[in-house]
Parts: sequence; C-alpha cells; structure tokens
Amino acid sequence: MDALVAALEAVLDPATVYDGPELTGDAPPVVVCVGYDGDPGGDMRAVENWTQTWSASLGQQKREEQFDILGCVIAFTGDTGVKDRRDAVFTTFGVLETAVRAAANVALGLPSPAVAEFSAGEFYQEQTAGGLQGRIPWRVSVRRVRI
Repeated sequence: MDALVAALEAVLDPATVYDGPELTGDAPPVVVCVGYDGDPGGDMRAVENWTQTWSASLGQQKREEQFDILGCVIAFTGDTGVKDRRDAVFTTFGVLETAVRAAANVALGLPSPAVAEFSAGEFYQEQTAGGLQGRIPWRVSVRRVRI
C-alpha cells in the first residue's frame, strides 16, 4: 500500500492523496484515498480477498498470494451542484487509472511474476450535511508468486 500511495503522489498533488480514511474538514475538494472505499457507513476494509496458497516440489517451496487494495476518488462541495463534482471525480479518476495501468508492477514495486490489475466500481452521488459528494470506489487486484 505504501508503494501505491507513493506512486499516486508522483502523478497527483500529494496533498490530495490520503493513506486510509482520515479525511478532515480541511480536505481539498477532490481526494484520492488508498485503503478506504469512501463509504463512511462501511466496514473500513483497506484490503480484501486476501488468500495465500503454499505448495512444494523438488526442494522448492512456492507461495501464491492474492489480494485487493481498495480505494476511492471523492469530490466534495458545499453546494448541491452535481455536474462540477461529477466532472472533478471523473477527471481525477482518469489520471489515477492511467498512472496505475501504465506501470502497475513497476509503480507498486512488485517483483516478477506478479500481476496487478486496476478496476473500478460504480459512481455515487450523495447529498450530505456538507453538500454534494461524488465518489468512485476502485481496487487494485494483485497476484504474486514467491519461490
């Protein structure tokens, strides 16, 4: 997760990249959270679907590991305007997606033969006490084999 935060800080304003769900009242209008899906009513999972499989043959022990790192892009506003929040969240999401897809294994520091894939969920528009919030949850799915 640290490597993903660092990779995103390299292509986005570092002040907009949050490691986890710690958003404050001073958060910028658009943020990227690593390790938080943006659902304040959710269970705050940072990683899910984590599995490990061990196997051994001819003196070698192999471990296959799979996991998903969760994250989100959130756009805040103090009003009820939808279009500006939607545009902001999709623009930032596009930069995020391009950066992760372009060099996922390198950017995440994954040794070969690891594979990282980027995928997104739905777009949410929510009226909150502080105004409109637009949010896109995303995940980076990692599969790696260690010998």
